[in-house]
Amino acid sequence: MDQRTKNCSSNLVNAGTCSPSTLAVAVCALSVVACAVSEPDIYRDRFNGNRVVEIEPQRNTCEYAVACSALGAQWDSSAFDYAALLVRVPGIVGILGLQINIDGRISRLDPIDKLTDMSTNYQRSTIRFLIPVETIREIVHSQITMVRIRTTGITYDDQVVGDKEQSRAYEALKKFLAAVDDQAGRMDAKRSSRPSARKQVEPNPSTPSPSEPPNATPEEATQTTKGSQSPFE
Repeated sequence: MDQRTKNCSSNLVNAGTCSPSTLAVAVCALSVVACAVSEPDIYRDRFNGNRVVEIEPQRNTCEYAVACSALGAQWDSSAFDYAALLVRVPGIVGILGLQINIDGRISRLDPIDKLTDMSTNYQRSTIRFLIPVETIREIVHSQITMVRIRTTGITYDDQVVGDKEQSRAYEALKKFLAAVDDQAGRMDAKRSSRPSARKQVEPNPSTPSPSEPPNATPEEATQTTKGSQSPFE
């Protein structure tokens, strides 16, 4: 018996697609098209005020529908151009690596988490990988996108975007991207609408430049300060 068949024998809703809270949602897990992918969650982080967009992992397309891998995503406005790609597989296993094939272009993503999050209650394992938002855009607009997920159990070669059908993961990433674009656009509009706090003042030749202290030597005046580091460093 195939290992994926064994994995799906007892936990139909644990493929990372639907919550098992109601019978209606359980029915969703039995059919790829039985219910629509929910909208992303959009909120402000109570601790730092950052805008956050996230969507739960949804099933890719594979031979055994209830044992497919699943993809979701998280975005935080402090990172802006990057997101976390949530990769989930059935069972309690370590997720070792992820490759994405977008229309024949293969790339390997770096994990954000050092360890796989293993949920014994739901019998599923999840880990996050760092991905540029533009790569998600490439996936959404691609003809064919495949993922290869290596685990301590088996390797998943599943389809996100196909020439004949689209997976629930594709629908989730499409909705996620639209929400991120909307939030980023709101932030850009807010910045552009703010009046400038600085007044344009003609420089006074007798006034020392703000970049150098009074009576600075030529060596001191040419020194530069260290720039701020990326939040991902």
